[in-house]
Amino acid sequence: DRPEALPLVPSSAQTGRVTFLTLTNHFYSLAAPLPQGKEMYPAFVARAEMVGFDLYPLQIWCRKDALHAVYDAQVVLVALAKGKPTFQWIEAAPMNQCYGLDPSPAIVRAEAWLAIAGGARGIGYFPDQWRPDVRAEIGRINRDIVSLSAALLADAGTASVAAPSPVRVGVRQLNGAVYVIAVNAAFSRASAKITVPGLGTRGLRRYGDGSWVTARNGVIRDYFRGLEVKIY
Repeated sequence: DRPEALPLVPSSAQTGRVTFLTLTNHFYSLAAPLPQGKEMYPAFVARAEMVGFDLYPLQIWCRKDALHAVYDAQVVLVALAKGKPTFQWIEAAPMNQCYGLDPSPAIVRAEAWLAIAGGARGIGYFPDQWRPDVRAEIGRINRDIVSLSAALLADAGTASVAAPSPVRVGVRQLNGAVYVIAVNAAFSRASAKITVPGLGTRGLRRYGDGSWVTARNGVIRDYFRGLEVKIY
């Protein structure tokens, strides 16, 4: 509850054990602040080597229109952590609070990649009892993350999406290649005009199905199904 109440743990360089800290989502602007205020969070972050949070827009907030917060809050945490690796817990099963909003495979996939696009270096799934189709999707997500891990852990680039699109985007750069992670945070179809400075005019191959899209003068224009994830 108070940063000074947490013990000072020796660094992993001394112990071989990394210190993790999971925050609630109240550091984020769309979440109501706790009585202690938001000013306490830098001191909490300073106590751990890897910092994460949980948000659960469907199962706790009961809001289908708030999946974008998975990305937006992750961006805020990355800035708050100031170079420390961050992670996020993804809702993966009912929590008996918001009925009719159970996480589906598509929701879990979208939220996981929204977090990664926002800068997460790690993903956790909560609770740990999953429907068979969600379990299969988590396996698929994890295989994709491992396959792309070198790029996902590489330096982040910058990108923007023209309003009012619900698509959120993240960029990584590795060995001269540019990786663009784009996720539709809405349940309905959407289009996106994605600007990636320095991308120029080039072909980008979509991970998974091998299809191509052409970026022109640093701009990618594409269409997305509801909750669709595209990695170029």
